[in-house]
Amino acid sequence: MQDGDILLGTSLYSRLIRLKQLKVRQFMRLSYTSQFNTAIAEPLRINNAFGLQDFRQDSIQAKRRLTLRSETIFFAPGKLFGFSFAPFLTGDFSLIEPTKLSIDPSHFYYGLGGGIRTRNENLVFGTIELKAIYFPRKIYGQNSFKIGLTTNLRFRYNSSYVSAPEFVQVNNDIRNDIF
Repeated sequence: MQDGDILLGTSLYSRLIRLKQLKVRQFMRLSYTSQFNTAIAEPLRINNAFGLQDFRQDSIQAKRRLTLRSETIFFAPGKLFGFSFAPFLTGDFSLIEPTKLSIDPSHFYYGLGGGIRTRNENLVFGTIELKAIYFPRKIYGQNSFKIGLTTNLRFRYNSSYVSAPEFVQVNNDIRNDIF
């Protein structure tokens, strides 16, 4: 057998925790990917949904990847002009086994950050997110800080449980529905 891929993962959402007027929810996602007998398959990367959020460097290649994503969301009480606010803290951690072609021989990459999301149910546009992430490892071509503003965020809601067979995309999750 050639170009074998194994992709395993799970997601966990905590129950809503009430701390006086503040509500808190924890989200965690763990994924493991491994390749074997590769001939034409592209190597694993960490600049995607299965690696580090907002990491843009594509020179880091691996044959095995273990990633943990954690996010703590704080739901603020009340609204301001109809907008509800939810500050959050996030951390992404990837441990890889590099390919022989990899430029950087070290194995651990991570990003820490936070931000705020806001939404007004009375307006047409969706959720707006302002986020800042810090990548402590200096990598050529990659800024240590990443600040971004995203509008019309779509949160995962899987409404299709049956679909045609397809190849697993080990560096992509276009529909955000693998796990």
